[in-house]
Amino acid sequence: MIFCASCLLTGFGINFYLFQSTVSLDASVRIGKGSGGVSGQVVYKARPISSGDTLRSDKVSQSTLLFRDSLNDDHLVAAITVLRETSLVVTRAIRPRFHFTTGSYALDLEDFSGELDVFVPKELSRKVQISVLTQQGDVINMTDSGQYSVRATPEVTRVVNRSGTVTITPANVAVGRIVPANEQGAIIYSVNPSEVVVSDTYINLLTNSTFEEIFVPSSDTNGQSQPFVQDWACIDNSQPPGNFHPELSDGRRVLRLVRDDNASSHGDTGCIRYLGADALDVTSYNYLGIRATFNLLYQSVSYCGIEASECPLMLRIQYYDAAGGKRDWYHGFYYLARPEDNYRLQCSSCLQEHEAINEKAWYTYDSGNLLDLIPPDQKPVKILNVQFYASGHQYDVYVGEVALLAGAAANSSGG
Repeated sequence: MIFCASCLLTGFGINFYLFQSTVSLDASVRIGKGSGGVSGQVVYKARPISSGDTLRSDKVSQSTLLFRDSLNDDHLVAAITVLRETSLVVTRAIRPRFHFTTGSYALDLEDFSGELDVFVPKELSRKVQISVLTQQGDVINMTDSGQYSVRATPEVTRVVNRSGTVTITPANVAVGRIVPANEQGAIIYSVNPSEVVVSDTYINLLTNSTFEEIFVPSSDTNGQSQPFVQDWACIDNSQPPGNFHPELSDGRRVLRLVRDDNASSHGDTGCIRYLGADALDVTSYNYLGIRATFNLLYQSVSYCGIEASECPLMLRIQYYDAAGGKRDWYHGFYYLARPEDNYRLQCSSCLQEHEAINEKAWYTYDSGNLLDLIPPDQKPVKILNVQFYASGHQYDVYVGEVALLAGAAANSSGG
């Protein structure tokens, strides 16, 4: 009996070790803006993350949790952007121990409050399960490659499924509800804390805003030829020239804008998206905002130059106002700020100061409702085009997404 029991236990142990045991994913946090709190310690750039660590962000900071598979060439499994005024606990980040098993990547976040953007790259080597437990007890499960926006406050839990597969399960409810792609699901506690309401979310007026479906094959680009097969057109106005080409960075298909060669003169390198010969009428919307995800790798000009017009990344919207006047909205981003350079932080055509963010870190910008920012007599009626470009002397930038969102203000992911 002892021999038989030993054989059974040994068999179960070997089976568990080979087919059910797991190892931890490599997890780290990189600060995109400001600083972050990790288990009571202030982090300014980056540091590893372990199970049980608590992350917190303040009113202006932003950071990104990066989960990588060290047993598969450090491929990215998920990038989770921790937006302002957010707290959570990382309780689990694992993968099966051996390649021949069929288990999933599993990421668990708990005690969540605030706002997250979740990016899961395509073509992962195995399935993925990301679970977020809110402070109210609701569970959000993401089980596919895609992009998701998640927000939890004392008033509402809301998930925007930009692409992928996600289910929301209210606290004390056995079966959750699937939120289809390009829609949002919300639990509004003052109405019914046990019901998930699915509705439309903002319309993205720019198709292929993450670029990956429209890049030409990398073997056909040389830094000066067009990197897109449709929608976007890229231009370089520099001497010595800058260049633009697609790359893969942290699981994202991105466009890289770069100018080096010790350039000491002004240059611009970027892309433009036209919205029809007659421009795009936006008078039916009461929300209009721009969203961009990017990474500033290098800039040589301090701040955004003397006139605040040479940021390593600039966003621009050209439009007509109600009187038919042609107008521009600009916003820029930089990381290099030499104290001795007393440069302007706001260009003459800008409504806001440019933003200082951290170098070599992904950052997601959300403008909020531009219709609340732009003066009434200057509000957009028709959008001519949307642009993103690097400007200055030497620069190096990854751009992973540029989206123009429109709709009813009540559709906001913030509720």
